[in-house]
Amino acid sequence: MNKRKLIYLLIGVIFVGLMILGVILKNQPKKEANPSPTPIPSIAPQGNLNTMNDPNRLQFVSSVPEQSAPQVATTLGNITLTFNKAISLKDISIKLIPTVSFVPESNGNDITLVLKQPLRASTLYTVDIDFTDPKLFPRTLSFTTVGPTPTIAPDTSSLEVVKQRNQSELKKHPDVFLSNNTPHDEGDFSITSDFTAKPEGHFVFTVTLKNADKQKAKDSLVAWLKSLGLTKVDLISLDIIYK
Repeated sequence: MNKRKLIYLLIGVIFVGLMILGVILKNQPKKEANPSPTPIPSIAPQGNLNTMNDPNRLQFVSSVPEQSAPQVATTLGNITLTFNKAISLKDISIKLIPTVSFVPESNGNDITLVLKQPLRASTLYTVDIDFTDPKLFPRTLSFTTVGPTPTIAPDTSSLEVVKQRNQSELKKHPDVFLSNNTPHDEGDFSITSDFTAKPEGHFVFTVTLKNADKQKAKDSLVAWLKSLGLTKVDLISLDIIYK
């Protein structure tokens, strides 16, 4: 009789234990079958363009000779670079390709390259402007000296460095790349650039269509842009104003 009571007692204890376990499992929070992934915080893009929102940043404004100037005299004595604010020689590094001996001088907003030797005829010259402030974009401009189609080989080792940097800008910032090739003027159109900080820092391009046939002028513009290496996707991304 005592054994039977013990068995009933054990069964009762087991039953109560199972009931308690069931209540515990029922009250546990259910796990989702496909839990939502933890959202990845967005990171604002970083880069040199962010510094362009500063209206006080140093900017290249113009040059003499102008960008893409043709038929420049080989007796040219000075190359003048003008900026939007006073600049000193310690703010900038300049190369002239092909190499020409020169002495740089600063005066207010201008940097003047006093040439110590005549230029070569029928030659494409490139002025490579690099700023000591790493937040500022480099700038290049070019001009061609008087004579027939250039045939003299330039300083290819230095020019290759400039080309590689330009290609890097083309991929990352097409507007910066194009701004380095303006102003530009030819028969059907002319194009200039200006920087705007709104809504996000970028270059705006103003195109004057000079041909009465506006579509033909636009076609000439597109052909020139593509000749620089800009793709259809790049062209769509550009901020262009037509006049």
